[in-house]
Amino acid sequence: MVIADANFPSASLAQRLIRLDGPMATAVADAVLAVMPLDDFSPEVAGRMEVVGDPEAEQPIFDAFRRMIADREGTRFHLAALERFAFYERAPGEIRLSDNIILKKGVIRPA
Repeated sequence: MVIADANFPSASLAQRLIRLDGPMATAVADAVLAVMPLDDFSPEVAGRMEVVGDPEAEQPIFDAFRRMIADREGTRFHLAALERFAFYERAPGEIRLSDNIILKKGVIRPA
């Protein structure tokens, strides 16, 4: 699942597109993670796009994404950095730049 900003070419990449014009990517990701577990079989279940031209740069949104995925169901997850076109490849509205995150769904276990 990709949660992307308004600059992401969603219409040309998405197999199924749901537009959410208005809410911040962090609010959308938080709502999704409240009901969707992350894949605990893989350490890289969340990926963010590198800043074009400065792959080591840190945008403020990256820390927010890290906090969201840091501890889910007792497992520590990592926010992977992906080069722009690698991100597009893995990702066959929001207005802040670099607000793109890929979340890999995990197994829904019975309570």
